[in-house]
Order: sequence, then C-alpha cells, then structure tokens
Amino acid sequence: MKDMKFGEERGRRWLTVNYNNKEIKYSYPPVQGRYTDCFQKINSDSELKPANGLELALLTAGAFSRKQPEWEDIKEKGIIQNYIRIPKRALWIPKKHEFAGVFLEEDSEGKGLSTKMKIPKDINGWKEQNGIYISKDKILIFIPDGKYKLENYDKDSFVRDGLAIGQLTEEGAEIFNKTAYDNQRIPRLFGLDINQISKPEQRVSALGTDYSGGGLGLVAGLGGGDAVGFAFGVKK
Repeated sequence: MKDMKFGEERGRRWLTVNYNNKEIKYSYPPVQGRYTDCFQKINSDSELKPANGLELALLTAGAFSRKQPEWEDIKEKGIIQNYIRIPKRALWIPKKHEFAGVFLEEDSEGKGLSTKMKIPKDINGWKEQNGIYISKDKILIFIPDGKYKLENYDKDSFVRDGLAIGQLTEEGAEIFNKTAYDNQRIPRLFGLDINQISKPEQRVSALGTDYSGGGLGLVAGLGGGDAVGFAFGVKK
C-alpha cells in the first residue's frame, strides 16, 4: 500500500489596498506578541514579508476609513488599544556626540534588542535628502538633531519631519498625517530626549494612539519585550 498524507487547506484571509496601480495584500488576522517573536513568525511564512513604511501608513488609513469588521478590529484593538509594530530599530545618540540624533535601521528580520546596533564611523557617501542621510545599502537612516521634533504637529510640519519620513517614507508620512487630521487627531512623534541620555540607547518602533486618545503617533522608543503589540505580514 502506498503512503498516505493527510492535510487541510483553508484560504488565507486578506485585506487589500489598491494604491498607485499596485495591490497590497495584508494577511489577517495580524500576529501579536513580542517584537522579535512577531517578525520571526511572519518571516517563517514563505508567502509573507513584514509590512513596513508606506504599507503601514496605508493600513492605518484603511483602519480609520473602512467600516468592515476586520478594519474596525485593526483600528480599535490594534491601533487605539495597543499598537502596530514597525520593523525598525532606533539608536538614539546623546546631544554631545558628533552624531547627535537618531539612527534608524531596517529590521525585517526582527532582531530588535537581541543584537546591538553600531554607530557608523562616518556617513561619507550617504545620500542626503531633506536633511536626513541614507546609507548606500538603504539599511540605515541618520536623522540629525534638529531634523526631528518629539511633540505635537500641525498639518504642514509633520510631513517634513525626518523621524516621520524615516519610519514611513515621505509618501507614507503624508498619508499618515492626512489620516490623523481627517479623524480629528493630532499627529505626534515619540522617542528619547537626547539631552537626557549619557550613552547611545537602542529601541524599536511602533505606531498607535497616545494615552490621551487625541493623537495618532509614531513611537521610536519602545523596549519591544511586551507581548501586546501587533505586526502585519504582506504578500510578497
């Protein structure tokens, strides 16, 4: 008798966004857990890659504009009650250092705080774009002190902020900003005060509302060890 193999296949649920003649498909429901665990689980699925940058800005826009239960679930449980993880690491550099500011690192592998980020020896040859610097391999972004602010924003200034652009892209920052104001929320940025640290401090990123409920913000100052954050995978 020949070997027999049994199994079941059920269709994966997708949420879709059509933008700029391209369809983005988000796997639903999202993964919930610690930073590293979330992205390792997404990467273990050969069909998915972690949602990042512009994809997360579009996801936020959908959550605040669509009325279907899945989108409402993302808005309430994911963004308002908890937060959505962004696969980026942040290294905050003290005020007195030559690289005072923050380095953002692409982290689709979900290394988080399990390994240490390194301060580059120099940024010669990096591409300068609106005051921020992008490494040749596009893995690192350096946002100097003075090119970002950790505070509330008006409609015009958020889209020019280096920390917003570094986490969402320029296009993503514009979409995120519009989503906030269309829903009577204030766009906000959170992180570490480099005047209050004496050595480089490493953190991870996320997006969500603040505790007052009146904002919609980006946070580049989380430890990543809690298990309440959500992360989304998108179809490759």
